[in-house]
Amino acid sequence: HNLGYGCIVHKHKMCDNHTDCPLTRRDEIDDICNDMETVNCTRRVGGIKWSIPSKWVGDGVKDCEDGKDEDKAFWRKHRESYTVCGNKSDWTSVRSESDDCSNEKFYFCSNSTREKVIYKKLCVRIPSCGSEERVCRVARNQDILQTKAYSISSLQQMPRLSYCIPGMENMAFLDHACKDINVTTTSKSDLIFGVKQYMAILPNKTMDCKFLFGNPYVMAACNNQCDDKNTICKLKTLSHDSCINEIVDTDRIYTVATPKRGDTFLTVVQKIGSPEVGYHFINPNLFECESGACISYDKVCNLANDCGDWSDEQDCSNQFSCNESETGERIPWNRYCDGVFDCSDHSDECGKDCSNYHEIIEGSFLVGCSWCFGILATILNLIAIIATIFQILQEKSMVKISNLA
Repeated sequence: HNLGYGCIVHKHKMCDNHTDCPLTRRDEIDDICNDMETVNCTRRVGGIKWSIPSKWVGDGVKDCEDGKDEDKAFWRKHRESYTVCGNKSDWTSVRSESDDCSNEKFYFCSNSTREKVIYKKLCVRIPSCGSEERVCRVARNQDILQTKAYSISSLQQMPRLSYCIPGMENMAFLDHACKDINVTTTSKSDLIFGVKQYMAILPNKTMDCKFLFGNPYVMAACNNQCDDKNTICKLKTLSHDSCINEIVDTDRIYTVATPKRGDTFLTVVQKIGSPEVGYHFINPNLFECESGACISYDKVCNLANDCGDWSDEQDCSNQFSCNESETGERIPWNRYCDGVFDCSDHSDECGKDCSNYHEIIEGSFLVGCSWCFGILATILNLIAIIATIFQILQEKSMVKISNLA
C-alpha cells in the first residue's frame, strides 16, 4: 500500500502494533485498523502473529498462513459468540470483550452476513452498511447531493454543467448561452504528452458554487465560473507514483507533463480499451489525498470524508464546518442558520450570522441564569476568602500561644 509521504508497506504489515511509517503512522491509524478481530493468526507476509482487520475476513484473499481468515464456517461460529447489547435475535449491536453495553462500538448490518461496522462510521454520507445511508438520510432529513457532471459518454468525456445538456442549452429563455472549455489534464496549465484534449461545456456566466458538490463544484471552481473568485481549485496533476492501488500496473502508462511554469516532470495516464476496438489514453481524473490514496472527483467537496483524512474537503467553500473537531462534521450552507440543529455541537445555529443568535445569547432566561450563576460564584468566592482569612488568624493565634508557653 502506498500510504503517502514516501511510505510503502505490504498490507500484512499494517495494523500490527508496529509503526512502519514513522512520519505519519498511517500504517497503524488507517481506517481498517479501527475494526480489528479478536482472533490472532500468523500473517502470510512477515510471519507476524497478530489480530487482523475485519475487512480482511472473507474477502477472497488468503491473509493468514492457515487460511483461517477465509474459513466461513469458523467465522460464522466465532461471531455467534459475540456479546450483543439488546435482543440477540436482531443483532442490532455488538460490543468488544472489554466494553459494556453503555459503550457500544459496532453495528451489525444484517443477520445473514454478520458484517459489522463501527458506529462512528454510520451516517457520514459514505455507504458502509446496506441501506444505512438511505435510512440516515431520511432520519436526518439530509439533502441528496448531485456530485457527478452529466456526460454523453461513459468515459466522462464532454462533461456538462447546469442547463448545458442536449436539448436545453439553446432554450430561448436563457440569458447566457453555454461555452466550450478546453480541459487538457487535471491541471489546466499542464500539457501531457499522449493525452488528447477534451471539452467541458459550462454556462457562459458565473454560478453560486456554494450549492455545487463533487465534480460540478471542481469544474466550476477550476474554470473561474464561481461568483466567489477566491474559490480554490482542487484539481491536481498526478505524479508518476500516484494512485498505485487505483490504477493497475497493466493500465499505468508513464509519460511527460510540461507545466506552464517550471520544469517538465514524469506523470501517469491510464490505458483504456481492448485489442478489438483499440486502446487510447486518458487522464485518470483522480484526486490524490494527503494520505496517498486516490478518489474520483465526484467525491471531492461532497461533505464526506472519503479520503479518511479530510484532505478532500479542505478549502471547499460549499460547506460549513462544525466546531466539533473530532468528527469533522460538514453541512451544506442551506442547513446553516435554518433553525434546525444539524451539527452535533449545535454550532450551525449559534453563529453570529444566525438571526436567532441574539435570541439565544441575549434571551431573558439565559441572561437571568448568567446573573444568578455570577452572583452565586461571587458569594462562594467571598465565603472562601473569609474562611481563608479566619484560618490564617487562627494559625497565628496558635503560634503566639505556643511561643508564650
